[in-house]
Amino acid sequence: MLPPNLSGRVAIVTGAGSITDRRKSMGPVMAAALHDAGAMVAGLDVNEEGLARLAAELDADDAGRFIPVVADVSSPQQCEAAIKKVTAAFGAPDILVNLAGISQVLAAPSPNQRQYRFWEANVDAWQKIQAVHSTGPFLLARLVVPAMLERKWGRIINISSSFETMLDIYRSAYGPSKAALEASSAIWAKELEGTGVTCNCLLPGGMVASNSPGLRDVPEDKTLSPKIMAAPIQWMASPESDRVNGRRFVANLWKPDLSGEENARLQTGVIGWEGIGPGRTEPVAGF
Repeated sequence: MLPPNLSGRVAIVTGAGSITDRRKSMGPVMAAALHDAGAMVAGLDVNEEGLARLAAELDADDAGRFIPVVADVSSPQQCEAAIKKVTAAFGAPDILVNLAGISQVLAAPSPNQRQYRFWEANVDAWQKIQAVHSTGPFLLARLVVPAMLERKWGRIINISSSFETMLDIYRSAYGPSKAALEASSAIWAKELEGTGVTCNCLLPGGMVASNSPGLRDVPEDKTLSPKIMAAPIQWMASPESDRVNGRRFVANLWKPDLSGEENARLQTGVIGWEGIGPGRTEPVAGF
């Protein structure tokens, strides 16, 4: 099935530099997917070498429609500089994909320790994980949404995680950060309703092959392929999903032989937890 046409659209994908000789992660896969659909793509990451690798691959196909932007999404100043660079190169962003993340292994009390209890976590690293996973998407979204509202069209796509993962033991750094992003996404979807700008979530639906510490040594046959993110991100970023807001899609359940609309009908999830998703807007008594 042919991908949607994103010609003329400007997309930002954070976490796009996670690429080595061994494997690509979700960021490069999604950046390439949007590029393949015709979008002008800016890849944001702190990994300058990974961005350069991706730029070389994409430029071989169509030079000039990809720019690497080295930025730490947890820094307000670097986010502002990144948006200015993208806007100067391509124009105001139409699509923002928030993926950038760091492994919770970094908050472990000893190097490469995969499991630790919350009271053992390194405080600075714990705070950094929260900042990258939940504050970073806010910092970027607040910068791109005003121009989207003026044009009455835009896409915020936040890469979330399984609810079970958010609540899993030994994930006291990662789980809360993704739960915060999930809650933010539900609120943003409500506040954007009817504007032409949408906010939706996409999650892989399992452990994905990655270059992150603690995951890069996991055999690929024990993980999902990052390629599963390509088809849903293309559709979610396109005008074909204009009426879709506040929804939650699982890439591993996406059926490539069906259209995006058909997949959307099969996946009925909304952002947030049952009973408190985007549909619940009445004030809470006593709050």
